[in-house]
Amino acid sequence: MEIRINLLPPELKARQKKIRRQRLLLAAGGAALVFLLTVYSILLTATFQARAEVVKLRAEREAWEKRVQTYEPYAQLQARAEKADRLISRAEAGHPHWVQLLYDIGLHIPPYVWLTDLNASYKADKNSGRLSQGEIVLKGFTLDHVSVARWLEELGRVPGLKNVRCQFSSQENADRQALVQYEIKAELLPGRNRQDTAKRAGE
Repeated sequence: MEIRINLLPPELKARQKKIRRQRLLLAAGGAALVFLLTVYSILLTATFQARAEVVKLRAEREAWEKRVQTYEPYAQLQARAEKADRLISRAEAGHPHWVQLLYDIGLHIPPYVWLTDLNASYKADKNSGRLSQGEIVLKGFTLDHVSVARWLEELGRVPGLKNVRCQFSSQENADRQALVQYEIKAELLPGRNRQDTAKRAGE
C-alpha cells in the first residue's frame, strides 16, 4: 500500500494550478490565432486574385472599346450607304429603270431596223410612289414588214416592257428605196430595285 503526502502549502498548489490553466488558455488562443491567420491569408490571396482578374477584364474591355471606336467610322459609312440605298430604291420604284431599259432595247434591236424616235410617259401612285401606268412609243424604219414583226417579237423579250403592239407599219419610198415606217407601243414596268440588280449582276 502506497501513501502519498503532499507537503506543498495550499498557496503554491493554487499557483501551479493557475499557471497550468494559463498555459492551456495561451495554447488555445495561439491555435485560434494561427487558424485566423490562415483563413485571413487565404481570403487575402483570393482577393488579390479577384482584383487581378478584374484588372485583366478591364484591360480587355478597354482594348475592345478601342477596336470598336476604330471601326465606328466604317459602321457609320455602312449605315449611310444603306440609308442611301433605301432612298434610291424608293425613288427608283416610282419610275422605270431607264438605263437598264434602253440597254435591253439596244440588245434586242434586229439588224436593218432603225430607231428614229422614242417617247415615254408614266405616272406614279401618290400613296405607294410606285409606277402605276406608263407607255413607251418607238418609231423608225425597216426594210420590210417581216423586220417589223421580228422587232415586235424581240421587244416582247425586254424585261421592262409588256403588251408590245404595233400601231402601224406603212411602206414609203425614200431616196428611190422602199422603206417601211413603223410605230410600236408598249406598257412600261417598274424598274428593278438596286438589290435585285446587284443580285442579278452577281449571278
